[in-house]
Amino acid sequence: MTEIKLAALLAALAVGVIFLYLNRAGLYRRLEEYKRKLIYSEARKGSVWHMLDRTGRSRAGFAAVSTMTAVAGLVIGLAINNPVAAVMMASFGVLACRKQVDLSLRARQRLIDEQAETALQMIASLYETTGDLVRAVEGAASCTASPMRDELMRTVVEYRAGKSLADALEGLAVRTDNRDVEVFVKGVVVSERYGTDTAGVVTDVAGVIRDRIVLREELINEMRGQKLTVNVFLLLLPVVAAAMILFSQDARHTITSTILGRALICFMILVEFGSWYLTRNQGVVEDL
Repeated sequence: MTEIKLAALLAALAVGVIFLYLNRAGLYRRLEEYKRKLIYSEARKGSVWHMLDRTGRSRAGFAAVSTMTAVAGLVIGLAINNPVAAVMMASFGVLACRKQVDLSLRARQRLIDEQAETALQMIASLYETTGDLVRAVEGAASCTASPMRDELMRTVVEYRAGKSLADALEGLAVRTDNRDVEVFVKGVVVSERYGTDTAGVVTDVAGVIRDRIVLREELINEMRGQKLTVNVFLLLLPVVAAAMILFSQDARHTITSTILGRALICFMILVEFGSWYLTRNQGVVEDL
């Protein structure tokens, strides 16, 4: 009987070890699959992964920063005994991280828009001189700063790797996501196909871009002063609230222990995030 019990115990231990091993292997496999999906999967246009890929930022790094921001918001909210504020700060923190990626993409797009004018003018001049559009694009790339330079050089590399000129230029339009570059590409492809004046097409598009950039810069300059005022306001509110909590016992008790104080903190968080988000959401200006 003792031998039977010992054998049963050993068998149970063996089954447990096998189960743990299989579960561990499956867990690692699932983690690897998630990591591969997080880092390497193709992103849908407009998603945060797509914006990260466009700006060259790490998906895993973004996920880590968003998680730490959410945890920090929860800790601060619970530290002041306000669960609602904790949830709000964690949620708004994640949204703010996503908005920062969008702002980075907009800044990159702004650079491309500004550099596109000069690049197209150089392409037009070089094309008139050489009569070779690929050499003109390569020459313009060597005189242009990133990120436009990177996109132009990639176009040249793709063409020399075997793509047709039309496909390489269409890839440029997709990557830059700029309507003027798209007009330029379509105009060049059509003019090359039918033998019209390609240099004239490039010059006309460059002029349109120049006028649009002047208008956009005027609007941005008008909004710059307003943004400064809002930024001072955004900085002042949390500083005052923190000072009251740290140095005033009565204020600390009101803020952390009464419904009115907790509601005021939640309202302040909502105003802070709403003001910050709206002042950064300059889609009308950026899309000009």
